[in-house]
Amino acid sequence: MARSPAADAPTEPPGRSAAVAAAQLVLLASAALALVRVAGTSPILWMDTVNDQVEVRRCIEDDSCSLSGVQTSIRGLSAAVSWLQLRTLATWAGAGLGDQHRLILFLDAVALGLLLLLGNRLGGAIAGSLAVLLVVYDIGGVIRMSALHNSVALLFLGTVLLLSCSAAVARPGIGAIVAAAASAAILANVHLVGAVAGLSVALVALAAPRRKLLHAAAASLLFVSATIALAPTGWIENALALLGPSAQRTSAQVAGITSPTFAWASFAVAALALSIPLRGPIANRYRHSALAPIAIVLPLLATFVVATSFGFAPEAKYLAHAKPAIALAAALVFAASTTAATRALRAERLRAPLAVAVSLACAGLVAVPSWSHSSVVEPPALTFDDLDAAIEVLDSDLEWSRAQILQRLKSPPGIAVLTAAMQHPLAGLPQSDTDDAVALFAGLPPGKVPRPLPDGWYHLGETADLASVLVVSRAAIDWNRIEVCAARRGERKACDVGEWTYTETSGVRVSGMPPAGVGWTGD
Repeated sequence: MARSPAADAPTEPPGRSAAVAAAQLVLLASAALALVRVAGTSPILWMDTVNDQVEVRRCIEDDSCSLSGVQTSIRGLSAAVSWLQLRTLATWAGAGLGDQHRLILFLDAVALGLLLLLGNRLGGAIAGSLAVLLVVYDIGGVIRMSALHNSVALLFLGTVLLLSCSAAVARPGIGAIVAAAASAAILANVHLVGAVAGLSVALVALAAPRRKLLHAAAASLLFVSATIALAPTGWIENALALLGPSAQRTSAQVAGITSPTFAWASFAVAALALSIPLRGPIANRYRHSALAPIAIVLPLLATFVVATSFGFAPEAKYLAHAKPAIALAAALVFAASTTAATRALRAERLRAPLAVAVSLACAGLVAVPSWSHSSVVEPPALTFDDLDAAIEVLDSDLEWSRAQILQRLKSPPGIAVLTAAMQHPLAGLPQSDTDDAVALFAGLPPGKVPRPLPDGWYHLGETADLASVLVVSRAAIDWNRIEVCAARRGERKACDVGEWTYTETSGVRVSGMPPAGVGWTGD
């Protein structure tokens, strides 16, 4: 049986592999800590998380589970059915939002380890180490890891897709194609951008030595069937929305195309194209090893370029599922170049020390905070753990009633805090009094928290970037009376005094608010 070119991937000399392994373990630990540094240990108060939790609770408590997912940023299109199913399963098993956030971080750390092993196998230790380095590079600019939403699952799922596609290239066959199609179908039902992965599965199926077109057709059919089977209602609605005259288009942007991750993807594709005229075992091995990652990257790049012509915005976040493939494809270029250079210089004995040095250098780079953050670093935000601590003070220590908490708890992320508090298992105590106290839930720079705390101040938690505080005091203004200004499109705006109230029967209500709909404008 003929050996595949990937089987000839460079290995480290015996006796030195332990040093390489130790250096790579240091790299993995540093990379995992970088992910925790970007994501935090508790998810931020993000509206998408709160909305998803509404669907999860409805599924568990009312046995009414969504079959079409949630609305995307493109009106008329829905996604994330599998994400809601996974979130529901985790919640049903007793995992809270913080537990699920930490589970995602654990899976991301596993993904880094799998990517390292795959890179080691395909291109040697230098390829594996560089792949980990590049997947962590600017991770905060591609994935909002501090929030719990469907995009954060794409790093792990994208790594699984890369592994399954690499297996289909290494050992073509129906079993490998089924595994690749299944992983792509799950990805497509977690995030709509995963639909592009169907093209990737078809491309890797073409690597089969015989019956290439048959394998590609089978891969496409399996992907489409599995994808629709997971959420038939959602995909039918999406198809109708795309074909209908009212399909919404956003203004064209190039935020994703200007992303450093897009630049690395373009570099990897260009390097593979330039290698086509080259001959020799190193070039052949590189091209064979790069087939799977390039099959994932190429359709996505083409989609990004075409998207602007149709008015869609190819944002950097849509590169999330392909980030492991982009990192590996670029790393293989450097690894192949290093192998060619050491062979040309007859310095192959330096390969192991070079691999150790590269791994340790990568570990040092990912330890630098700016390496994993985007160029525009998001400001620190309050977390669900902070909200739990604030409600614990109001509910247990101050014995505020549910109505008091929901009417008088004020915070800059107001709607997210209110919606999350409504879902919180409050004790439901009777009204304790009718004074005019309010509770301000906010974040301050750690050095700005007064010491000692004044009366009515509660220190809820603190990180290197943010201290969460709760300030309870009598209000100088009536926080529950607001001015509502609204008008139908084309009409003059009228203002009226509204009131923010809460009752057990009707929940939170703002009097004077117009009915929901896109025909209204207002403040």
